Amino acid sequence: MSKKPPKAKKQARTAELIEARVLREREWCWAAYVAGYPYPVIRTMTILPPSEGGLGYSLSVQAIKTLVTEHRAEQGEIIGTREERIERRQMRLDQIALDAQAALRRAREEEEFDPQAAKALLDVMAAEGKMHGDDAALRIEAEVTTRDGVLDELNASLAVLGMDPVEKVE
Repeated sequence: MSKKPPKAKKQARTAELIEARVLREREWCWAAYVAGYPYPVIRTMTILPPSEGGLGYSLSVQAIKTLVTEHRAEQGEIIGTREERIERRQMRLDQIALDAQAALRRAREEEEFDPQAAKALLDVMAAEGKMHGDDAALRIEAEVTTRDGVLDELNASLAVLGMDPVEKVE
């Protein structure tokens, strides 16, 4: 029989608990990072009790950076291709646009105007135009003028010789 001695079982159980804690910390830090919080803010958030969304104890900024890096490495290429990132961003913009339109509809039913909802909708439209290239100028008017350096040198030489300058023919 190969029964583990009691000390080995305890060490194995301790290792499992530590592994579970690190995994929980890694996922928590990753979620905060993806939510857009900077590392120092994430560090402050760790101190909050779990009931308020924190871990209940402090982690250093370096530990948080390491956990985020480990999570990214473990997940592989989670950022995705350019098309996938555009798709995710477009889904977020669509949700904001739907919420803004709903707010505008409610305001219209109450015969009022919601300037925040209108601004949010206009911001979404501008972001979509920029992301998809729809905001490009429709018409460009430009007058291009150039001066040929060779012609200037030739005219200067002709002037030294007392001759008439050459005019540029178009």
